[in-house]
Amino acid sequence: MIPRRGSRHTVDTGQWCRVVMDQATRELVARLAHTRRDALEISGVRWQHAGFKSYECKRQKDLDICGDLDLHPRYDIVIAEQVLEHVADPDKAVSNFRRLLRPGGFALVTTPFLIRYHPDPLDLWRWTEQGLRLLFSRHGFEPVTTGSWGNRECLIANLAEWTRYRPGIHSLHNEPDFPLVVWLLARLRQDQGG
Repeated sequence: MIPRRGSRHTVDTGQWCRVVMDQATRELVARLAHTRRDALEISGVRWQHAGFKSYECKRQKDLDICGDLDLHPRYDIVIAEQVLEHVADPDKAVSNFRRLLRPGGFALVTTPFLIRYHPDPLDLWRWTEQGLRLLFSRHGFEPVTTGSWGNRECLIANLAEWTRYRPGIHSLHNEPDFPLVVWLLARLRQDQGG
């Protein structure tokens, strides 16, 4: 089972704009029989205690996801949360996801959309659900599902700072015209890979 928000086994940022996305992505991964899968998380440790068969984390400084990787496919799932908006060449990054995955493997990606500019060190891109589907389809992936969440109140609150979620005060109602965050789960086609 994937640890729930607030569990002692998760890194919980408490960010209002992440609550729905985090729950949705945990549920997606739980449906993948994740305990039998080898996972690579790029630039984060939010999934380290999720119960994968094996788990590895590579920071962006240790793995140039846009570089020429000399790796053999060895993962069943690659997770990149809030990474693609910071890379210089998203097409190369997604192509490298393909190279890291075994045929039939999965990519789980989350990105901001209506989030303020946050260079760390760069902030270059934004995607809609359709945009993520197109990006991954061009590189041999079949999108399994996409999602997005946001509302005006959260959008306004996050203009000045990353607002912490306060149950009973902050709404999790989704307004589709105001997506703050977007996510995609895509499967590498069986004829693709490394």
